[in-house]
Amino acid sequence: MKNIKRVISAALAAIILLCLLSVSAFAQSESVQKPAIITGGAVNVREAPNTDSARIGGVTLGSEVFVMEKITEGSDSWYKINYGNGVGYIMSKYAALVMEIGRVSTGALNVRGEANESSARIGGLTLGAGVYILGEVSSPESSWYKISFGDGVGYVKTDYVGIFGMPGNENYGADYKNTVTLKINVRNLPKDYKLTIEDKTFVSDGSKEIFSAEFPLGTVTESRQVTVKAFDPNGVIKGGKIIKINVDNGFFAKIRAFFNFIFSGFKNPSKTVTVA
Repeated sequence: MKNIKRVISAALAAIILLCLLSVSAFAQSESVQKPAIITGGAVNVREAPNTDSARIGGVTLGSEVFVMEKITEGSDSWYKINYGNGVGYIMSKYAALVMEIGRVSTGALNVRGEANESSARIGGLTLGAGVYILGEVSSPESSWYKISFGDGVGYVKTDYVGIFGMPGNENYGADYKNTVTLKINVRNLPKDYKLTIEDKTFVSDGSKEIFSAEFPLGTVTESRQVTVKAFDPNGVIKGGKIIKINVDNGFFAKIRAFFNFIFSGFKNPSKTVTVA
């Protein structure tokens, strides 16, 4: 009888131990939703978050990826990324998350190899340039941003970079226009002709570009309808066009448009149409 009890006790202990081990082995995940810069030379993209899964491609040093999720399993951690027409997984140690997007606020800014002024200059940035900020290094003497630069990283003084923010943050880009500009160009429209756009009326001064309609930052496709009509001084319609515009304000559309905005030198994208 005692032997049976010992066997049962040992079996229960083994079951409990297995349960504890299996719980500790479960993968943990957290939503990230941020861009990242590849810091490894040639990084494998895999089908699943483990080194035994199939390799479906690769990403190279300095390239950009969008991280959707961080998955931790045992001592390894992985990023789930947008890849091709689907998703893939890379080891997190080979990528640096973008913490903020900044804008250079001085005419010429040195980029250095280390976070100190005695470090070698590895390049420079000009006024208005957008930068990916990967982290911050501070000392009693100075403070530096670690940024993505070329195919690697560099350091710039925080005094000369303004924080622009990240898409999805409430106040990102508050100092700049986050818009798509619709430019209406008019052919053969003399001075004093009137142009109506939706419920607004403008008088032509003879210039080609006579109106700019600003829409929220996003990806412009053909969808939202705007009616443009030109009238001569007697009120006769001389030309008209229905313009369809869609502004996609989804998170990923904002990410794409925001990156285009930053790295085009803070120029708003535009769509130009002509009213004959």
